[in-house]
Amino acid sequence: MRFLLYFFRFLFIIAAIVSMESCKDILIEARKDITIENALKLKSYSGILSEKIGENLIRSEVKWQKPNQYFAKVTSKGNLSGTIVSQNGANLKIYYPSTKFGVEFLNLNLLNEEQTKNLYEEIYNWTVKKFEVELGDTENQLAGKKTVELLYRPKENHDFFFKWRTWVYDEYSFPIKTEIINPNGSDSYSYEFDSISFNDSIQSEKFKFEFPNRSVIATWNFSSKNYPLDSAQKVVNFKIRTPEYTKGLELVKVIKLDSQVPGIMMLYQKGPYILGISQMKDYGIPLFPIKKGIRLNGKKELDLHFLGTISAIHFLSNGVHYYLVSNLPYQELASVADSI
Repeated sequence: MRFLLYFFRFLFIIAAIVSMESCKDILIEARKDITIENALKLKSYSGILSEKIGENLIRSEVKWQKPNQYFAKVTSKGNLSGTIVSQNGANLKIYYPSTKFGVEFLNLNLLNEEQTKNLYEEIYNWTVKKFEVELGDTENQLAGKKTVELLYRPKENHDFFFKWRTWVYDEYSFPIKTEIINPNGSDSYSYEFDSISFNDSIQSEKFKFEFPNRSVIATWNFSSKNYPLDSAQKVVNFKIRTPEYTKGLELVKVIKLDSQVPGIMMLYQKGPYILGISQMKDYGIPLFPIKKGIRLNGKKELDLHFLGTISAIHFLSNGVHYYLVSNLPYQELASVADSI
């Protein structure tokens, strides 16, 4: 699941935490209520998104609409050109035309409105605790929208805590642009909407996609049989590893990959936080086009991809691919991955 790019909406809710240079607790709490209220007002968006990792640029058409509709297509040249992500309700499809390979996720466990609100509150509180927030330019114009610049500095030294800044359209607590500065030497990351519109009505047909004929499809069905770990070990040809650190999330289910390639996914959850850890043996078959992420250097070399409130991490160890996807803060997700 390394390439769950554009999984959900680009609502980096922690981007709009503070719009003042000095805040007392009561002001931080008041700002939290405003930030979350504005974020929940957003019903849809559509636009052109540019991601940059080092010198590599990926441009995509994206659209999102409540409840749980999403569509993105890579329009820039390269081996990811034409890649499609389509979510319609609880089912998600990802298709790579360069390899004619697709992945589908059926019966996803999605957050309702109240759980989403709780998630934003959790992330807001966590970020205020971990980062100093400074106000920058308040008169920027990006994608035709007036934005407020915010700079985040980690309060403590940690392998996975970086300085970053974002430009927020305050009406919907929506980040038009974000830059993350990696002090460990790997390429920095940024994304920016070149154009964007909000709260337009988008036809449901715009979110539908069918895999082309003769495609190779791998399926994760979240309502399929639960395998205890000892039973799951018998259906794969590698040693299943579990994380030592889970930030309190509990293992709720293990599912098997519906494919000729053996694989399992462990699902963890607590409150609004969800974590999926999939594992499959490396056969040297390039089904996924190569997409470079941000390299994190802890005990392992981790490859990180951002998607607002969703982060994805991949690493290869002893001939097994590990893919972690979660709405945890990426720093916590990296700590989970590093403990496997």
